[in-house]
Amino acid sequence: MYTLNQIGQIDPLLGEIVGFRDDNNNRPIYKTATEIKVKIIDWSMIVNKFKNSDSSFNDREFEIREGNGIIFIGEEKLPVLIDDECCGSRVKEKNIMIGNTFDNVRFIEDVGIFEKIKGGFKMCSTYNIDVDYSEIEKCFTGEEKELWEFMGSRYEYNPRIHQNLRGIVKLYKGQSKK
Repeated sequence: MYTLNQIGQIDPLLGEIVGFRDDNNNRPIYKTATEIKVKIIDWSMIVNKFKNSDSSFNDREFEIREGNGIIFIGEEKLPVLIDDECCGSRVKEKNIMIGNTFDNVRFIEDVGIFEKIKGGFKMCSTYNIDVDYSEIEKCFTGEEKELWEFMGSRYEYNPRIHQNLRGIVKLYKGQSKK
């Protein structure tokens, strides 16, 4: 448990402690976790496009459980899809040939589509799709949150999530994730 006299203490990677969460755990809020901004995603447009792609999907309900936020990392500001535990997927780029045309596409690979069943949604994805990054950009809500706020109750929840946070911060700063 942290104490108020630790405000100002510095972690070499995460920066100084600038405050604490409002809950009883007094989890420290690091400066870097306030500087990293997360763009919020609403996946419903992509789910609807998926449902409309096949008439057999009309009476079924689906959701996407990938991260619902994007951060931009390194000097190139490359997008990374993240969830509330700081797990993420980098946008990939590939050159593809369709007919006689070559295009460079940016996409998130292997986005899981989960089907609703009685009592909730399936534990494993029913379908997996690659999603063009330009389609994801259309899903931005316009809302932006500081990383620690985006993570909600998962922020500094346990040592594993703390290590995930450190990994995302390293990517954000353009450092190796090692």
